[in-house]
Amino acid sequence: MKKFRFLIILFFFARHLCAQTCSAPGQNPSTAFPVCGTSTFHQTNVPICSTHTIVVPGCNDGASYADKNPFWYKFTCYASGSLGFLIAPANRGDDYDWQLYDITGKNPNDVFTDPSLIVTGNWAGTYGNTGTSNSGVSFIQCASDPAANENSFSTMPNLIKGHTYLLLVSHYTDSQSGYDLSFGGGTGVITDTTIPHIKNIDANCGADVLHLSINKNIKCTTIDSDGSDFYITNSSASIISGTGINCTTNFDTDSIDLKLSQALAPGNYILHARQGSDGNTLLDFCDNALPATDAVAFTILPKLPTPMDSLASVPCAPQKLQLLFRKPILCSSIAPDGSDF
Repeated sequence: MKKFRFLIILFFFARHLCAQTCSAPGQNPSTAFPVCGTSTFHQTNVPICSTHTIVVPGCNDGASYADKNPFWYKFTCYASGSLGFLIAPANRGDDYDWQLYDITGKNPNDVFTDPSLIVTGNWAGTYGNTGTSNSGVSFIQCASDPAANENSFSTMPNLIKGHTYLLLVSHYTDSQSGYDLSFGGGTGVITDTTIPHIKNIDANCGADVLHLSINKNIKCTTIDSDGSDFYITNSSASIISGTGINCTTNFDTDSIDLKLSQALAPGNYILHARQGSDGNTLLDFCDNALPATDAVAFTILPKLPTPMDSLASVPCAPQKLQLLFRKPILCSSIAPDGSDF
C-alpha cells in the first residue's frame, strides 16, 4: 500500500523524519541536471533522502507527498508543442513518481511554495515505467494501492516556446537502483541547436590566468583539467590547467579559467580551441561541440601604475585614514608598518 491508509501514513512520516537531507548535486531544484531531448539520461543510483513536502493539485487524500529520493531535471522549450518522456526503472518492481513545473522567470526553489507553477504529474503507486503518452490520464494521478494498477502515464503536456521547466523524479521505493530518463513522442522541441563558441577573453592582472567566456553553458565534465582543450599562438607560455567556474557544485558553466605556465608579456595573442586529451572539444548538454576552428584574439596591455583615487570621509580627530584606489591592489604589496606613505 502506498501513501494511502492511516497506518501507512504514520509509517511514511516516521521514515520521512528519519530520512537524510537531500544534498547531492541534482537532488534540489537549484542544482537540477540540464537535459536535452536527443539523449537518454542514465541515473545509476538514487541516494535515499527527503527534504520538502510537495503540493499535488487534486490529491487531498491525506497522503504525504514529498521530494522522496528525488532528482530534478531542467530544460528549455525551443518550439512549442507536447512533451513526451519515459522513466524506465532498472528494477521494474520499483515505484517512481514525477511532477513537472514551469519556472520561467522564477527562483527554482519556488516549486515548494507556489502551486501555480505545477503543469502536471503522476503519483500512482503502480510499479515500473511511468511518464507521459497519448494513452495517459488527463489529470494528476494521486497516490494509490499498487494492486489497483492505476495508470502511471499522463497525457503529454503542452510546452511554451521560451519557457523553462523543471521535472521532479521521485523514487518512492527506498532502494539505490536507478532508471533511464528519455524524451520522445511529443511535438515540442527541448533540444538546443546553438553551437558553443568562445565569446571573449580577459586576463588577470598578473597575466598568468585567462578567464574564458562561452556563449552558452557547456558540460563541466568536458573541460580537460590539463587545459588541453586550448592553446595559444605567438607565445612561449603554455596552458597547464583548465577549471570550470562553479563546476564543484554545478553540472555546467559558461566560464573557464586557464592557468598559464608563465605570465604573458604585453602584446597580441590568439587563443585556439582543439580536441583535448579526452578526445573532444567542449560539449553542451545536447552534445553540440565547440568547433576546433574557434579562435579569439586578445591583447595583454602594459602594466600601468595605479593612481590613488581619494580618501574616505574623514571624521573629527581621526585615528586612521582609509585610502581608495581606482582598481584592486595586491595585499602582499602593502607594507604593514604603513611605510608606503
